[in-house]
Amino acid sequence: MIINIPDWCVIGKDIEFKMYDPNTEKAEWFKDKIISYSENGFFHQAHNCPVYHNLFTDYGKTVREC
Repeated sequence: MIINIPDWCVIGKDIEFKMYDPNTEKAEWFKDKIISYSENGFFHQAHNCPVYHNLFTDYGKTVREC
């Protein structure tokens, strides 16, 4: 299988992703590190936090570079 990885999506790179925060009851930007790829996206995680998955097409919408 061949996965086309966008130039901005590099393992080890810091990104910010937008997620709803139940503590503040609004969407906020959180900082994570890209840790691996899937067929159509990537996995990211902050230290001692859950692993999240976003699609490559989320870039510019709910995912951005730091």
